[in-house]
This record gives sequence, structure tokens and C-alpha cells, in this order.
Amino acid sequence: MLNAQPLGAVALDTIGINGLDTETAATALDNTWFTKADNITYTAGGKVTFRKGLKQGTLSAGAKVGSIAEYKDVNSTRQYVSYSGTIAELDLTDRDNAFINTYAPAGVTTSDWQWQNFNNKLLGVQDGGIKPIIFDGTDWEYLENVVDTTATGTTVNAGSFVVGTRYEIKTVGTTDFTLIGAASNTVGLCFTATGTGTGSGVAWEGGVLPEGLTTFDPSCALGYYGRLWVGGITEENDIVHYSALLDESQWWHSTSTTDAGYIDLKTVWGKDEIVAIYPFGGKLVIFGKENIILYNTASNTTLMALDEVVEGIGCVSRDSIQVVADDIIFLSDTGLRSLTRTATFDKLPLKELSPTIKDELISNIKDSTNVKSTYMFDEGLYLLSFGDKNVTYVFDLTYTSTKESPVLTESPRVTKWHWANDRHPASMSYTAEYGLLVGQQSGRVATYEGYWDVDYSGSAVHTYNPYTGSLSTVWIDLGQGVQASILKRLILVVSGGQGTDVGLRVYKDFEQVPNISPTFKLNPTLSGISYLFGGATSLFRDKTLPITDKTKYAPIHGFKEHSVPLAGAAKYLRLEMDGVTQGYKASLQSLSLLYKQGKIR
Repeated sequence: MLNAQPLGAVALDTIGINGLDTETAATALDNTWFTKADNITYTAGGKVTFRKGLKQGTLSAGAKVGSIAEYKDVNSTRQYVSYSGTIAELDLTDRDNAFINTYAPAGVTTSDWQWQNFNNKLLGVQDGGIKPIIFDGTDWEYLENVVDTTATGTTVNAGSFVVGTRYEIKTVGTTDFTLIGAASNTVGLCFTATGTGTGSGVAWEGGVLPEGLTTFDPSCALGYYGRLWVGGITEENDIVHYSALLDESQWWHSTSTTDAGYIDLKTVWGKDEIVAIYPFGGKLVIFGKENIILYNTASNTTLMALDEVVEGIGCVSRDSIQVVADDIIFLSDTGLRSLTRTATFDKLPLKELSPTIKDELISNIKDSTNVKSTYMFDEGLYLLSFGDKNVTYVFDLTYTSTKESPVLTESPRVTKWHWANDRHPASMSYTAEYGLLVGQQSGRVATYEGYWDVDYSGSAVHTYNPYTGSLSTVWIDLGQGVQASILKRLILVVSGGQGTDVGLRVYKDFEQVPNISPTFKLNPTLSGISYLFGGATSLFRDKTLPITDKTKYAPIHGFKEHSVPLAGAAKYLRLEMDGVTQGYKASLQSLSLLYKQGKIR
């Protein structure tokens, strides 16, 4: 009598732990990689889970939200968003009127601002010949209209004012300044002259523009060591200008009354153009499209000197750059890079942060016109979005995978996020008050929370949309050599996911059509007290939202084992899995394959 053949088991607990790889053939990767990883991320323990949803919180502005700024002064922190030619303060306490205190700069029709906090003010710059704007906490103004009373020391007597020129009242005398554009006759008041004036009054003449420029239109800016640094000026895109110390109004550098100045890069990098300016370990970093230049001692401009030139590697997108701890992440024409690695290994072009998605990323770089990024520091995630492609790459900087392809490469774990219709990002910002804010192509602003993609249609009316998280494994070698394995079942342990529909597709031996396509619904054990942690009388539920809006304090849905029968025999398997959210987090805890030894074939 023959004994029954025991079941063998393949434990796949580390499946996909390294994230996405679209560069290497699925037959050449081990089980720690995914070939598809959409709308998923990882728990702190490294388990695959759904991304959170985007919950719209505002009525549509009617145009994409191209930038989000967090303004900080000594008294407050506020968020500002831009859409079309408008800038508005964001207040999510009234979702029907979330865009308040709007400002429309004359002649501006675009919204892709870069923002810098400086000296208790908020500076905005953008490409395309747009002049900088500045916000002092109360009023918006074009920077060139901010009067510089000390840079040149120029005073003008009433009767000699030039129409259209900016002035600041020094002495009133017998002059009525209200007749020529001033709001009142107050010393220190700024005004744009509408006439030449009469009487004995005297005013300072404004002089914000650096010498030799007809249009002051920088496309990038940095507040650093008490100065504003700007670059990307149309007339001279290879010169960095810096303001006087603690004075954004002083840019003249040919007189002894100001310590403003400039850095001419022509002799440093030859022919290139400035993309962005960032701080790095006490140094000033100037990104060009094809080069990176570092200056030391930026704290003292009289001692500042060229420190390093990284040739042949530049930045293709200003808004891809994020400062992460003691490093800078940026997008080059060959993929995502870190400044530390680039400066150290500039002779090794494969030393980058995106080797596992290199070709796919380069393709998007060439075709996209809407690149945005942010860094979610509490989760260690760098998000790189191609808004016009509706794809966001998520780099987990807390986890480093190691692979040999073809040189030893260490890179972050990568997944991809997608949003349906026009919910995908046109801008992103990680804020202290709201966490991740997403300015959408639809003109709405959304928060990253819950496990629905929530649409907002006014008067606190929401539509809760499920979304799908998907993954695909590599070809899993069942380890029997020339022998096929008789497939018995898959054992999945999943936490959470109440009501989540899961579809599973099993492929055998490099076939292109799945052999088995079972579906099942997650229905884990419920723990926690619903009326305390999410019900109608919850202490923590947002009372302005419907009860159906799940919060992070909702009841906990625990673990459940799911057994999926299999059939047939195979030497290699590939698994695809789709999960449709229903408002709850779901995490894959373990995966095991049970089989019996089969025949040689």
C-alpha cells in the first residue's frame, strides 16, 4: 500500500517586497519583485496595502490647480493655491467657499508658480516672462513695485514724478499725493504716480530691478542665508542674482549702499540655462539642464567661491526637486537622481534612484509637460507626478532594494498610483495642517485620506468611488526542476478590507492567458466599538461629513485566511491580483502555495 504523498509548500511572504521592476525580464527576477504595482504602497512592516484615496474638499475653480503654497509668518501658517491667473487662500472649513481672499495679478493667465517663504513674506515666480509677485501677509504686489529706498538713495521732488513709476513718500510738505495715485498723504506709503505732482513733497524712487534688465522675470527662486536668490531670467538665463541681506527690495549691485550682487555662470559651464536653485549642506546649488554647480560659503557672499561642477548631469524640471534630509532629489533626463549620489558617483551614470523603471520614466520625461513632486516626510515617500499622463511614481526612500542589473545598484522601492478621470494631480504639497494636498486637473483641491476616491459636488455632497489596487508577480519557480508541481491551493492571509472584492488570475508556464481566475470577497472579523470609533455618535468622526465617510478612527477589521483552490500542474506560476476598495484599508500579510510533486515533463 502506497502512502499518500505529502503536500509541499512554497512560502511567498517576501513576494514583491522590493517593489516594481519594469526593466528586467520577469523570468530573470526573483520573487521579491513585482512587474506591476498600481495603487499600492507598503505598511511600516513591509506588507502590501492600498494607497489612500483622494478626498475632494472644494468646488471646482474651473481650471487646474497648478501650485500650492504654505505661507508662514511669525503668527500663522496659511495655504494658498493658484489656478488660471488667480491666487486664493485655501480654507477647507467651508467646503463650498474654500477659495477665499483671491488675487489676480494683471496679465497673468498661468498657475505654475514656485513659492518661497522669505522674511515673513511669500514670493512667487514662474516661467514664461511672468514678473515675481510677493505677499506680506496682507497684500499682494509685483516685486518690481516694492520700493527700494536705500539701494540708490534717489529722491524725487514733486513736479518731477514720472507717470507709472513707483515711489515712497519721504516728506509730504505741501504736496497732495492723493491727487497722483497715493491712498493717503502718509510718510512711508508706496504709490504709482499718475501725475508729475506739485508742491514741496519729496519721494524715494523705486529701484528693484538689477542693473541692465528691462524685464525682471526669474523662473526660480530660493530664500537662503537671509537673501533671495533668483535665476532663469529671460534676458540672462545664465546669471543668478541675489538680493541685499534681509531685503527683497534691494537688487542694485553697482553702488556702495547695497550688498546685492550676482553670479555669472558663463565661464563656469559654458552654454547652459538655469532651472532651479537649492540649498545643500551650507552650499548653494545651481541646477542647469546639463550641469550642476555648487558654491560654498553662501552665508557670506564676499567669501563665496566655486566648490564643484557636476558636468553632463542636469535637471529637466524645477518642480521635481525636493530637499530630503541631507540630500536633494531631482529629475534628470536619464531618470531620478540624488545630489549626494550624483556628486559622489558622477562617473557612473547608472547610479540613480530609478533603475528599475528607467525606460518608462524617460519616456514620460520626453512627453510630459506637467511634472510635479512632493515629499511626504512622515512616510518617507517621494511622489513624482506626470499630471498630463495621469501617473504618479512613488519612491519609498525608507527602503533600499539591492539588485545586480548589470552593476550593483541600490534604489528606493517604487510603485505607481493612478486616479480616474480628472482627479490626478496638477500640483502637490505636503503641509503641516492638512498633510498631503493635491491640486487636481479638475480645479479642485483634495486631501490624501480614507480609502475612497471622494468627489465633491457642493453643499457637502460627496460621491464615494472605489478604486482598484493591482499587482503582478514575476514567474515563480516552483523549485522542482524538470518535475511539474500538482497545484492544490493558495493560502492568503489578509488584514482589513471589509467588503473588498479581490480578483486573482493564475498563469502557468509562460502562458499569456490565465488558467484560473477565482474571485472572493474580504470579510474579516470586526473589532473595536463602532459607536465610539466611527459611528453616528463617534467622538472622532467629522460631524460635517456623512456617516458613510470613513475616518481613520473607524472600527478595526482584523485578519482572515483565504484558501483559493487551484488545479492542474506547472513548473512556473505568475499571479495577478486586483482588489477593489470599499472604504477600508487592506494589507496582504502572507501568501503560500500548496502543491504535490508531479511527473517529469
